[in-house]
Amino acid sequence: MTAITIFAKNKKELKLIENLAKALKMDIKKEAGSPYNPEFVAKIKSGEEDVKNGNTVSIDLKSLWK
Repeated sequence: MTAITIFAKNKKELKLIENLAKALKMDIKKEAGSPYNPEFVAKIKSGEEDVKNGNTVSIDLKSLWK
């Protein structure tokens, strides 16, 4: 058995590929990938850790609009 990886750009392409595989009586294994850039995810996780560790700055809303 040989495995291939196909990256569908949208739901329409994914449905087309699934239908083709079903018509050919092939097995399908779908793996959901993250739509987000890994660097972006790392920055968000880093920010969440900063909040947990108390590395934040508070701004008084009254002084914000001066």
